[in-house]
Amino acid sequence: MIAVPTGNRQQFIQHAHRVDSAFIDHGALRVVEAWGDDVPEGTDWPFDGKRMVSGGFTRVVTLEQ
Repeated sequence: MIAVPTGNRQQFIQHAHRVDSAFIDHGALRVVEAWGDDVPEGTDWPFDGKRMVSGGFTRVVTLEQ
């Protein structure tokens, strides 16, 4: 999980399309990228466990071999 500002969502998706194919090329069977659509504000930047446990995510990129 990485923190990406909401305004950079499209750049994140474009980057994922370019980079995730490298994981497939190196043996990954499936790569899924998701965007947090129901993640509460965290307090311990950038990794606050509460955000991972209670957050909801929408799949934005899926690559499969």
